[in-house]
Amino acid sequence: MLAHLLARVQPERVDLASTGDAFHDGRPSLDQQSSRLMVPLGQALWPAVRAGAAFWLATRVGLAAFTYFTIIFNHPGLSGLKQGSPPSHVIVQSWCRWDCGWYYTIAFRGYWTSQASAFFPLYPALVHGVGALIASLHVLHTLDPYILATLLVANVAALAAFVGIALLARQEDASQSVMWGALALFAAYPYTFFLAAGYTESLFIASAIFALIAARRGWWLIAAVAALVATFTRGTGLILVLPLLWEFGHQHHWWTWSGWRSAWHRRVTPRIVATGLLVIGSVPLAFGGYGWYLWRRFGDPLAFQRSEALWGRHLAAPWSTALLFVQRFGQQPPWAYSQMLMLLDGVLIVAFVLLVLLCAARVPFAFTLYSAALVAIVMLEPAPSWAEIFPGLGRLLLPAVPLFFGLAVWMKRKPGVLTLIVGLMVAVQAGLATFWLNGVWVA
Repeated sequence: MLAHLLARVQPERVDLASTGDAFHDGRPSLDQQSSRLMVPLGQALWPAVRAGAAFWLATRVGLAAFTYFTIIFNHPGLSGLKQGSPPSHVIVQSWCRWDCGWYYTIAFRGYWTSQASAFFPLYPALVHGVGALIASLHVLHTLDPYILATLLVANVAALAAFVGIALLARQEDASQSVMWGALALFAAYPYTFFLAAGYTESLFIASAIFALIAARRGWWLIAAVAALVATFTRGTGLILVLPLLWEFGHQHHWWTWSGWRSAWHRRVTPRIVATGLLVIGSVPLAFGGYGWYLWRRFGDPLAFQRSEALWGRHLAAPWSTALLFVQRFGQQPPWAYSQMLMLLDGVLIVAFVLLVLLCAARVPFAFTLYSAALVAIVMLEPAPSWAEIFPGLGRLLLPAVPLFFGLAVWMKRKPGVLTLIVGLMVAVQAGLATFWLNGVWVA
């Protein structure tokens, strides 16, 4: 099935008559920033839903089979097929490790300590609701309903994330090959398997992507709600402020002198100002709401920020962090697992910085602001107390979806290179997923 999906990445001829005058050779005209030049929603939606759902289904089936055989050959007492199939709870619990344990406990017990406030509330709240529903059905006797709920919420959100990625690519570029290429790059990224785990990655990516999609189309209420959902899911939602502000101002001609010279009074009507405040204020509103709860619970509205220090993270200048990273890399045993993780982190840092620069001319500026803000937050908040300096870096960079889209645009005429990159990333992902399923820290 995956081979069939990758075959769809080949270049195709675009029907210019069906995509409008704003497209030439399957790409938007130079005025790419205007939402009026995007592919009409009716032409973009259903191809995106089909493609996103196909990739989601293929990756779920692949990960399920991969999980089964990984546990069969590595779980104590199940070192061979002669020992029988692994219990269902072993398979399910293999996807709930590390941070998932915190989300599970918050869903089951609530915020029992201020250190748990580093984990934002929406995902555990959804897990609590789904877990309580499963428990009330009394149909599962060997599985913990709340552990199962962590995976159900994450994987349903993963479906929305894959559809969102496909829709973002399809509405910005008329070529189907770009849409399939962006999906293939995202699915193959070494840390994408975390969308199947009990983590917030899938929910955050889905909400952030739909916030960008809605903003590009001028659907400001939807953009505000999606940004609110993203920020209640993870504090990383802060990166949505600048792209939403830019896109709102751009569509109302705030960033050009000519826009203010002609009918400037139409740019700042009460309705426009109120809408802008709604869009930009959605992210601070989420922080304020969560802070109010923490103040009532622990007497500290910034408990989530202070708890980050307990995990060893703090702001640092990039040059000092880079020097420390090089020093720490040299201190690791040669070719040891820890050194290989740091090597992968270093490659990803360089690759994503270069991708931000490379894609700046190929994607809307709001996407560049979003991706650059994400890379900056990850790089400016290291954890020097950890051996690898950037714990979880590859997973934290996963929401940089516009970069996968930009790379797919760049490689539209280079299917061979795209296939090579996808193959290499799938191999790395398989190795990391094997470690993860066996309880080894990956990200």
